Formats: sequence, C-alpha cells, structure tokens
Amino acid sequence: MDCLASLEDRLCFIKRFYNAAAGPFETTKRKIEANEEPFVPKSAPGHYDGYEYQDEWNDADQCLRVLGHCGLSYVAKALQNYLSEFITREAKVPTAKIGKILPVHKRGPPGSWLHLYTCFLENSTAFRWSNSPVSLAQLEEIILARNVIWHDPSIDGAWPMQTKDDAERFPKPAFGDEMYMAALDTDSLVVEDQDGNSLPLTFTVPIHVTREKLVSAIADVRRFCDFVELQRIA
Repeated sequence: MDCLASLEDRLCFIKRFYNAAAGPFETTKRKIEANEEPFVPKSAPGHYDGYEYQDEWNDADQCLRVLGHCGLSYVAKALQNYLSEFITREAKVPTAKIGKILPVHKRGPPGSWLHLYTCFLENSTAFRWSNSPVSLAQLEEIILARNVIWHDPSIDGAWPMQTKDDAERFPKPAFGDEMYMAALDTDSLVVEDQDGNSLPLTFTVPIHVTREKLVSAIADVRRFCDFVELQRIA
C-alpha cells in the first residue's frame, strides 16, 4: 500500500469537504454583517445591541466551529493512520499487531500514541526530531485539540474547553479562540507563589478551529509525513 498517497487523498478530501460545507455559513455571516438581502435590517438603528439577525449569525458561526472541529479531528486521525501503516509496513507486521513492536511507554502523556509511534521511529529508523520540519509540539496540539473536541463534557459542543493539564503545557494554544485569548490578556494576570515570585495565571480557553488553522494543520501533517516517508528501515 502507498500509505503516503492514501494520506494525501484523505487530507485533500478534508479540505474539499470543509470548503464545500463552510461556504453557505460564511456567506450568511458576511451578508448579515454587510446588511445584504435577505438580511436587510427592518428596524431603526439602535434598536438592537448587535446585529438584528444575531441569532442567525450565531447559528452560522456555531456551524463553522463544528465543521472546524470535525476537520481537525479527521486530520489527527489521518496522521495516526499514516504512522500506523508506515510502521507496520516497515516492520513487516500486520497492522493489528502494531502494539507488539512499539516500545514500552516511558515518556509523554499517558496513553499518547504519538510518543509511542515516534519513539519507534527514533529507535528503528534515521528519524530525529531535530531534523523534522514540524515540531513535536505542533503535532501534539493537533491531537490535544482533537481529544478536547471529542471528550468535551459540556452539552454545548461548539465551545469545547482546554483541560487544565493542556492549559499548563500550552497556555496560548494554537487552536485557542483568538478573541477569547485577547480579551483575557493572560500576560497581565499573575499570582505570587510562596516565595513571593510572580507567576502567570493559567486559564483554560475554548478551542476554535478556523479555516486558516485547519489549512495550517493539514500542511503540517503533510510536511511531517513526507519527512517520515524518507526514514526507511534499512
């Protein structure tokens, strides 16, 4: 199997899917903001705090958020599937037996498949993070955002929040809601420890996968897997 070609097909599909599905919602938001038909205001200025069609704008915005969440989750899955196929192909074992050839988990968050897979690459191929065009942190943020999206305990799935542990590792997450973080201004909020040292406060922030961030994640996964494909077992 050409797993790199399969990965490329999947990533291209995710991008096409997002573009096709997001278009109507982006158009709705734009027309409301520009007072275009069918969202021409019917009331006198000042009668509304915000858009007259605020509910419609909010609904379109929430749909875009959910689309971004779905797209990023499939990007994370595509990365995992590619690495699984690469490792089992190179080690010449069935995909179902991958657990038998992975190293014992010694580092990284509990249950982190990315650390296990890349430890195998470091132990069995020429792979080194120092040579990778994409950092471990960049890939971790994709996976952590996906985990938050799918395991969000809130009934409102459009605003999944970072976990406290994730916020301590990534106080300004790549997939954090930009407006929320700007309003929070965490750089100016500090607390003193028992020795009187000033430490920044840690806040969890909502995950918001915009079109630009989804495209960036797709590009990162593509570049990383292109690099991994060169790290063959001799």
